[in-house]
Amino acid sequence: MSHSEAQPLLVNRIMRGLASHREADQAAQNFRDWLRDEWAGDETLSLAYCVNELADAYEALTGRSWQAVSMPDASAHIWMFSFLCPRRADLAGQAFEYVGALLAPTDRFAAVARQIRALRGDSG
Repeated sequence: MSHSEAQPLLVNRIMRGLASHREADQAAQNFRDWLRDEWAGDETLSLAYCVNELADAYEALTGRSWQAVSMPDASAHIWMFSFLCPRRADLAGQAFEYVGALLAPTDRFAAVARQIRALRGDSG
C-alpha cells in the first residue's frame, strides 16, 4: 500500500468519529490497495482467511468456540479486522493481537462489535 498514514491510525480516528472525509476516503483506498496487493483483488479469499485466523485466535485466547459468537458480532469483527489491512504474511499473528487487545484487560469483544455495527449503520 502506498499511503502516508498507517491504516490502524486512520481506522482509530474513524471509530472515534474524528476522521475527516479525506481520511475516510484514504482508509477506503488503502483497503482497495490491500485487496489488490495482498490478495490479487480477491475479497472473498481475503475474508475467508481473515475469518479462519480470527476464529483460531478467538478460540485460543478464550477457550470458547468461534461458533458461539453471534453472527452480527462475528461479521462486525471480520469487517473491522480486514479493514485494518493486516499483512497476509503475518495474518495469524495480527489476528491474535486484534482479539487479544479486545479481551485484555477486560472483555470488550461484544461491546466493540456493537460500536462497529453502529458506525456501519448495521442494526444487527
